[in-house]
Amino acid sequence: MQRFEDTAQVAENEITAYENARAVYADKAREEMRLEAERPIVKYAAVTRIMNSENPLTHKQHSASSAEAIVETDEEYRAHLLNQRNTVHAKNRAWTDAESAFFRANLALAQLKAVARVA
Repeated sequence: MQRFEDTAQVAENEITAYENARAVYADKAREEMRLEAERPIVKYAAVTRIMNSENPLTHKQHSASSAEAIVETDEEYRAHLLNQRNTVHAKNRAWTDAESAFFRANLALAQLKAVARVA
């Protein structure tokens, strides 16, 4: 049978892992919100850059609607969107890590109660 102190340490470690994963989740959620708030600014800059370039089909500057239609070809805007997607992925991963640690902590606490009853 596992010693009470060992079981208590496992429970404490899992609770700490849960707290850490939730902190990462909160940080990633905040980062996601910041990136989403910045997205229109980055998109506007991209559209402006495209409008200041020549449309290879007409040999004139891009119109606003033309620039808007191809804005996702702008490297800076694409990089921003990729950063946003990666942040959402990291946030979701942190949520999964937190949930896993939560269940492991509950299991360890149940084991701790069982060890306490036996001791």
